[in-house]
Amino acid sequence: RSLERGKSGAKPSRVFGRSLVAFPGHFALLRSSALPRVSPSQREAFDSWLGTFERSFADGVVSADEVSLGELVWTSDLSSVLRARAAARRARAASNADVAAQQQGAAALSHMVSEGLSHAPTGETV
Repeated sequence: RSLERGKSGAKPSRVFGRSLVAFPGHFALLRSSALPRVSPSQREAFDSWLGTFERSFADGVVSADEVSLGELVWTSDLSSVLRARAAARRARAASNADVAAQQQGAAALSHMVSEGLSHAPTGETV
């Protein structure tokens, strides 16, 4: 019953921190203990969430989405992480707008050049 509160009344995750969930076999025990308590209609979603949660702190290669989730899961200051994520989204949006404007400008220039060449007299170069 590793999921219950200890004699001190503290949750195991507060006593052991991240090392508890990094302990080999912890997630297998958590699944076997928690899944029977989850309603049948929610088991697949819970199992998927638990798998993502487990991968959010695993050592080794993880996807950007999993790193991002880990930042939310393991932060001690959620507000600062949310502010940083919002700033990063704004920067990506601005960068995407710049790229779109550049592509639009390049397309317009290409069109003007091709139009100019199609109207040039034969034998002349523009």
